[in-house]
Amino acid sequence: MGFLGSVGRQNIHDINAQLTLYPMPWFTFSSQYHRFYLANNTDYLYNASGLASVRDPAGQSGSHVGDQIDFRANFHVNRHQDVLVGYSKLFSGNFLQKQRPGVSADLFYVQYNIRF
Repeated sequence: MGFLGSVGRQNIHDINAQLTLYPMPWFTFSSQYHRFYLANNTDYLYNASGLASVRDPAGQSGSHVGDQIDFRANFHVNRHQDVLVGYSKLFSGNFLQKQRPGVSADLFYVQYNIRF
């Protein structure tokens, strides 16, 4: 459910779209958009490892968890090396705003890959 890992597969509806571009042989760009809703308002929001993280037992916080965007750019340095640069951002929906005010997670990462 996106690269951030804040939202797992349990108790979630994920409306998403993905776009991948290959503008040059050495460059790949991909982006994803996710819109998360709780399947059951009184159950937990689970993270990517399956652990329960946030819950409104009364179900009064709504079902919209939030919207997430993911961007990844992969640079093929040569046949043995790649550099991946990515950014992910979760924009809190009404559920997270009421349960964890002020929390809108984001992640920037760089990864170097070598193949033998």
